Amino acid sequence: MFTWSGDYNWLGDAFNGLHYQQDVYQALKTGAALKAFMESAQPTSAKRILMSQSLGNMVACEAMRQGLSVGKYFMFNAAVASEAVDGTLQNANAAVKSKYVPSDWSDYDSQSWAANWHKWFNNDATDSRGKMGWPNYFSTALARAGTVYNYYSTGDPIFLESDTVPGVTTGVFHWPTLSLSWPFIDFNITAEEGSWQKQETHKGVEPIAGTLLGGWGFNCWYETVGDEPVQMYYTATQANAMVANGSITNSPVFSYGGTQLNNRNASQDDIWLSLAKYVPAISSPIGGMAALGLEDHNLNGTSYRDGWGRQDNVYNQNWLHSDMKDMAFFYVYPLHNELVQKGMMK
Repeated sequence: MFTWSGDYNWLGDAFNGLHYQQDVYQALKTGAALKAFMESAQPTSAKRILMSQSLGNMVACEAMRQGLSVGKYFMFNAAVASEAVDGTLQNANAAVKSKYVPSDWSDYDSQSWAANWHKWFNNDATDSRGKMGWPNYFSTALARAGTVYNYYSTGDPIFLESDTVPGVTTGVFHWPTLSLSWPFIDFNITAEEGSWQKQETHKGVEPIAGTLLGGWGFNCWYETVGDEPVQMYYTATQANAMVANGSITNSPVFSYGGTQLNNRNASQDDIWLSLAKYVPAISSPIGGMAALGLEDHNLNGTSYRDGWGRQDNVYNQNWLHSDMKDMAFFYVYPLHNELVQKGMMK
């Protein structure tokens, strides 16, 4: 087992879910340590079997991006944007765009978004800004695994997506249900629903599910109109004109103050921090769908369970985010039997 600091909670355990972006930063920072650990534990790359769950897959992918080779890689409920492995999946169609691009930005050329800022500089290997983008960030990672298994769940509430950009409380409250025991009415509050989509779409605009810098916030300044200071920002017309003539590289439209997003000499640590907190992904997570032409397995089916020990008021008998470990072995042993067989661990 390899443990890492993936549960940041400076406000206490009750609030640790509010710092997901910090956990992403920690995951990216940990990749080198995982690489060193596995290479030391098993010198023969073909014999290395790597299994990661949720955001642990960010650690695993970063380790492989840095050169770790493994014989088999098992991804469980992977909290990794699909565009990070296949850049063509970023904003692949109008439906994806409506899910991940706030309406305030819909008239702005996509080249003015923080999500695409890196594209202006990625032809210059000496400019750190060209490395601050999710598309294809892990494009070389999975190629270093002999076989990749993607165990996803279409019933995972964390990866459920609204058709439009969700608000903070979207998916939190559901219709109450009656029960035969006290308090007889269950109000069904599910704070985890849609949290993947929120943590990307709320970057730069609010602190509960997102951050207050970069992302979808606007670069604002004040100008005096009459005798009153008025807050200003680039309109879509102005931004699109700057994209057309290339001057936007001198005038970012998104909120970049207080970040390293416009520092060509930013360190690798700054790049990781920017990706985690300030650069939004615009694609669905690998852990919620069949993706990337991998060997895909939907945990939400019946193949990996023997009955089910939970009837949830909202999600019925869905395979939730951590059920591979949270459900009793009695119910999930078919999955573990398959892993023993595929991983040659018997």
